[in-house]
Amino acid sequence: MEFLIILVVAAVAQLFLPWWVIALVPFLVCMWMSKNGWKAFFLSFAALCVVWAAFAWYLHDQTNGAMSDRISQIFFLPNGLALVGVAGLVGGLVAGFAGVAGYHLRSMFVRKNELVYRR
Repeated sequence: MEFLIILVVAAVAQLFLPWWVIALVPFLVCMWMSKNGWKAFFLSFAALCVVWAAFAWYLHDQTNGAMSDRISQIFFLPNGLALVGVAGLVGGLVAGFAGVAGYHLRSMFVRKNELVYRR
């Protein structure tokens, strides 16, 4: 459920808000719902990796690779599809660390047994 919430809310929020909303959404969702830090990291990472890689692939496909191939030359990447992977990785890492931060912020204020038996 966390994965879908992060995926949908972050994708919609990025249409109207700045790029850094990808850190705010997993932070808040993981602060509210996560049961452990590893789960918070990997669910946030996977959700935003999918969002950013899908959007980067969409842009790559719409321009027939012209834009992403030129940008990939700047970063010495072999082609535009490598840039799609790098975009997904960067978005995923930002979201993953934000999710862990949200989980740990909540765990600072909630006793250990309340974290485990919350639901």
